[in-house]
Amino acid sequence: MATTSKVKKRNSNIEILRFVLMVSIFLWHLLVHGCDFEFIGYIEYKYNIYISIIAAVILVPCVNCFMFISGWFGMKFRASKLMNLSFICIISGLICLPINRYIGFGGGI
Repeated sequence: MATTSKVKKRNSNIEILRFVLMVSIFLWHLLVHGCDFEFIGYIEYKYNIYISIIAAVILVPCVNCFMFISGWFGMKFRASKLMNLSFICIISGLICLPINRYIGFGGGI
């Protein structure tokens, strides 16, 4: 009895890369939120700034790479999904614009 089902072969190298990228994103969040990297210029930074900048240069592209790989292997293009996402982005932007303009979130410390 022969079956003709399509079985996707797992690419373990990509899975390992995604895991390393997830760990890198976790380290990036530790640097930003745990070591007060987000407040540079506002408060005195008590860690080595040069090591923090080198770590940021290495860790920041990991987010883009993770999103690219997840999108490439996880999403199938459909025009309806693109239109739905565009609609959500436009509505969210229109809601957030006056809130940000008049309430002033993100204006610093």
